[in-house]
Amino acid sequence: MDYKKVLRLHFVNHLSCREIAESCGDCSKTTVNEFLKRFRENPELSYPLPADVTNEYIGNMLYKKPGV
Repeated sequence: MDYKKVLRLHFVNHLSCREIAESCGDCSKTTVNEFLKRFRENPELSYPLPADVTNEYIGNMLYKKPGV
């Protein structure tokens, strides 16, 4: 999933989770909803993102294993 695209579609285009999932084509509405929930709950991330933030960094911040 392209995390930066999902965030742009949500925060800039104001699309619903269903619309974002349809636009991306490689994830479900539930996946988008869970990602946005994790993003909002993470104190280290906020939108707009700094220019140097990558999809890999976002994924690591939101889906890191406990204890790592």
